[in-house]
Amino acid sequence: MVAERLASGEIEFGIIRSDAVGTRLKAIPLGMLEFALFVRRKRGTNRDWKAVLATHPLVLLEGAGSFRRELHRCSEEAGIALRIELECSSFPSVAKALRKTNMAAILPTLAAEEFSQTDYEQFPLPWAKTLSRKLSLAWNPRIAKVRDLISSTSDPLAKALSW
Repeated sequence: MVAERLASGEIEFGIIRSDAVGTRLKAIPLGMLEFALFVRRKRGTNRDWKAVLATHPLVLLEGAGSFRRELHRCSEEAGIALRIELECSSFPSVAKALRKTNMAAILPTLAAEEFSQTDYEQFPLPWAKTLSRKLSLAWNPRIAKVRDLISSTSDPLAKALSW
């Protein structure tokens, strides 16, 4: 876990959920991580997120956490049988698979800048609002006392990373 590695001094900076900062770390807010469904644009076939999930195989981030549970719950409520055909260990890998296949993918909305609006559609996922997270750039102030570069780098780094 990144927060633990920051607390131990193993790493200098980390991007973590804002609610995980606690009292041992300092942090600067970066923005809200939200999710959307992305799919290659096809003439007249992609109407809404339910239609895309019902008709396209999916590439997703691996795991069985709250995101996956909520996805399965909502798809069951909508009567959609998910076709998860590929799982990846990182969001950049999910994005790459989306580019190379005809699958749909659930990605952070930040990924939209990586995909042409003429070639890809982005669908908001109403159920994914509960999974949105405020993220922060965090560091350990105790470690920053011995590594001067941390204090002088935190503001410019946060500015470069924020959205």
